[in-house]
Amino acid sequence: MARVRQVQKAGLAALACLSKVARQQIFDQGGIPNVVAAMAKFRRDGDVQLGGAMALGGLCVASDACAISAAKYGGINVMTAALERHAKRPDVLIAVSETLALIASTRKEEILQRMAPALPPLRSLLAQHADAGTRESEVVLRSLRKLEDQLLGSAKEKPTLTDDDDWSEVGTPRQNAQKSVVKAAQDEAKQAADLTDRFKRWNDRRKG
Repeated sequence: MARVRQVQKAGLAALACLSKVARQQIFDQGGIPNVVAAMAKFRRDGDVQLGGAMALGGLCVASDACAISAAKYGGINVMTAALERHAKRPDVLIAVSETLALIASTRKEEILQRMAPALPPLRSLLAQHADAGTRESEVVLRSLRKLEDQLLGSAKEKPTLTDDDDWSEVGTPRQNAQKSVVKAAQDEAKQAADLTDRFKRWNDRRKG
């Protein structure tokens, strides 16, 4: 089992690295349900949760299809559980909360409904890290608050109804206009850079 666990960690780390350049291939080959299954099987392993959340986050950046797929196959439930089970792992908390925030940003009604159970553990974590007052906790708080903003914002905004086709096993991007493609690429680059920057700042502060 230990060897299988190591293989899972390595595989998830590789997917996280490839998620931006090979998103469609990973999506079409069923990568998202496989990532969720690995996280569910090794739910007590913080490194597996970290790798899985980063892989899902990379896939879901500027991709509603991937976010919907992650929700459909249980990614929200698995990551919500990871928030509680790995509350003492700042890296896991950052990766999971950033990824859940990305998924929530789709504003799909069914996704937001599945997100509701994440709010109680999220508020508990916010209180814990607000009281800690450390530099490490400050970085974690930014990611947790981003998720909280998405969840609370869903109550103020009218969610988008989910098209039945969106929940199909394999989907394809629907934005064909050149301007839409350019904007999506710009948004993706910004969000990916932001996520990378958060991890870098957390690592720098931990070492300092």
